[in-house]
Amino acid sequence: FVVDWGDGVTGTYTATGAPWPDGTITHVYDVVGHYDVVVTQQWKATWSIGGAGGTLTALHTVGRIVQFPVRQVQAVRNR
Repeated sequence: FVVDWGDGVTGTYTATGAPWPDGTITHVYDVVGHYDVVVTQQWKATWSIGGAGGTLTALHTVGRIVQFPVRQVQAVRNR
């Protein structure tokens, strides 16, 4: 997977990830705002039919989160 976090940082990951709280792909934003996050999964496939076959390479699937909101949260304890 290649993730463009929308803030100028791009990461390449081999883990498939998982839902929260078990996921291992994370990112910390330095500035609050809205970011377009793009995830590209790169893959290949092999095929065969009637004795013929081959490999399809450079395939990809793209997912987008447009205007992903990033906020700052601060915990405050009662004093």
